[in-house]
Amino acid sequence: DSDYTLTRAIGHWRTRGHRVVPEWQPVGDDERRRLLDDFAAAHGPGLGLDADVVELLADTLVDFGEGYLHGGVLAWSPGEVERFMLDWVQRKVLLDDADARALPAVLHAWVGFALNRSGLAPEHVTPVQDAVHEWTDEYLELLDDPSAAGPAKALLTELIARGVDLDDKKAVD
Repeated sequence: DSDYTLTRAIGHWRTRGHRVVPEWQPVGDDERRRLLDDFAAAHGPGLGLDADVVELLADTLVDFGEGYLHGGVLAWSPGEVERFMLDWVQRKVLLDDADARALPAVLHAWVGFALNRSGLAPEHVTPVQDAVHEWTDEYLELLDDPSAAGPAKALLTELIARGVDLDDKKAVD
């Protein structure tokens, strides 16, 4: 059976040390700052957003890339765009409404910036940027769905809505 043969070949390949998974490396503060500054200089003015918003959203994209992109913060793919927009940012990131609605434009620009910076050919960048457009409507719908938030984000959102001082441990408890 071809499935058996393929499964066995994959098992053999993985157990013989052919699969090399790079060890996770955090993005250093200097590299993070350089990425954010370079992105803001190249794309910030064209986005028509406040510089602080661009930096906040780009920093969020670096956070996702650092923790979830196996190839590093610049290694975006259409699938990673989908996971970011429809899952991770919905569950984990607390943004005000204006910033959340600006995210697709910043993500589109960031993906182009990141993939061009990593040396990817333009014909391979376009499908990743197209994925941002493909998932934007569903992303925006999820912004209005409180059930899309993860437990920590839901709890934090509720505390803020109740006016709880987040620096007061007793009030948070």
